[in-house]
Amino acid sequence: MKIKTKFAALLAILSIGLSTPALAHPKLVSSTPAASATVGATNRLTLTFSERLMPRLSGVDLAMTGMPGMANHAPMKIGGATTAVGVRWCRFSGQGVKLVPT
Repeated sequence: MKIKTKFAALLAILSIGLSTPALAHPKLVSSTPAASATVGATNRLTLTFSERLMPRLSGVDLAMTGMPGMANHAPMKIGGATTAVGVRWCRFSGQGVKLVPT
C-alpha cells in the first residue's frame, strides 16, 4: 500500500513539474507596416499570427486615430485622404473564444 501511495505522489509531482503552459491561442507575431510605423500611401496590411486563424470567426477593424477627437469612434471606411490608423483585431482559436489584445 505504501508503494502505491509513494508512486502516486511521485507521478503527481512529475506531472505538475513537467507540464508546460498550453499555447492554445494565436498571437500576433509580426505586422507590415510595423506597429507605430509612419508610412506613405499603402494598400496592404499584413498580419502574421503564431497559428492559422479561423477565417469565418476572425476579422480586422481599422479606425482613424490621427486627428484630434477621433481616437474612440466606430470603425469607418477611409478614402484617399492621408490618415493615420490604429489596428484593433479580433481573433478566434479553435475553442471559439474571442480574443482581443491589450
